Amino acid sequence: MALPSGMTLAKISENIGPTGARTIFSGTGTYTAANFPVSVAEGLGYTPNYVRFINLTDRVTMEQFVDAALDGGSNAKGLKQVAAGTGTYEATGLVVTAKTVTVTVATALLTDNDDFILICER
Repeated sequence: MALPSGMTLAKISENIGPTGARTIFSGTGTYTAANFPVSVAEGLGYTPNYVRFINLTDRVTMEQFVDAALDGGSNAKGLKQVAAGTGTYEATGLVVTAKTVTVTVATALLTDNDDFILICER
């Protein structure tokens, strides 16, 4: 799966050390029609155990701690905070597999032409 046509994604920061790693990506463009991966091809060289997705345009943040013990073992939920400040524990739309984070557009994390930040840590 590749980035949708019309979308830009850039790695803006990376810090990898002996005790952990943190990589920050920024993105913008057209992507309402398809989910998209952030993977080794885009510069993610590890499998994160924490992912934070920030929709700057709509002021929505989604955080997911990757742990098989959470959410009854499915680990599909995280903390969503909306612009009004309300926090809920719900499906994140972030799917973490080996060295890849897939952003599921159907969960309404994004609408067309939103600016966003994706932070991956281990």
